[in-house]
Amino acid sequence: MRAFFIAVFLLSFLSLPVWAADNEHRAYDRIMQSNEIKCGYAVWPPFVEKDPNTGEMSGILVDIVGEIGKSLDLKINWAYETGYGTYTEDLNTNRMDVMCATLWADAGRIRNSLLIDPFLYSGVYLVVKDGDDRFNDDFSKLNSEEYTIAGIEGDITQTLANRLFPKAKKITLTNISQASELAENVKTGKADATFSDLGFFNDYNLKNPNTVKVLTNNPAWIFGERMAVKNGETKLKYLLDTAISELVNSGKIDEIIKKYPDTSTMPPKKSY
Repeated sequence: MRAFFIAVFLLSFLSLPVWAADNEHRAYDRIMQSNEIKCGYAVWPPFVEKDPNTGEMSGILVDIVGEIGKSLDLKINWAYETGYGTYTEDLNTNRMDVMCATLWADAGRIRNSLLIDPFLYSGVYLVVKDGDDRFNDDFSKLNSEEYTIAGIEGDITQTLANRLFPKAKKITLTNISQASELAENVKTGKADATFSDLGFFNDYNLKNPNTVKVLTNNPAWIFGERMAVKNGETKLKYLLDTAISELVNSGKIDEIIKKYPDTSTMPPKKSY
């Protein structure tokens, strides 16, 4: 009997480092210990912007995530710049706790990370060169081998290009590319079209007038804007989902959206 208890104790003792090591890799536990959410982000004006001189973060998502932090009494640290094609690796290697720059859900992202409930909805539109009227009445014409669509590797822009226009040629940018590079490919005539939300398009058009235009007759797709955490982080997802629900139901999300009319975003319905 004594030998049995010694064996149980040794097994329990030996398992402690494994448990502790596993605990270190849980974002939820790190957040609870540090009282801080280490946010990853990708620059996507006007949703997420970073001042190159001061490093100050701004934008509609920065404001909303800030309110999530206040609701949970947690500090928000915009700690790590990532890309929409590389964020899952950065979550898995603990470079960040949460991908705070929101994502448009697709099957690949659902498979490789845990997505938080949406707190905004955005229409995704086709962007073509200014003065190009070939697709004004019907953008399905782009589904032809004579046209080229630009997208980012591992990003929803690539997914939509393949899903909506399988016959078209594709330009695939590296997974660390910025949205502005997609627009530049259309602007220079390397691609006939790409995808954008109206918020980014309005910001790009302000800085690059009369170069590209958006086909606003119908959105190509409508997506919920979602943050993401590492697969298995169910406690962290529940924590964030609860905070988002409170902000939606209190009207705080509506209040923030009104500050950014050019984003053309919509809030989720209140749950009451």
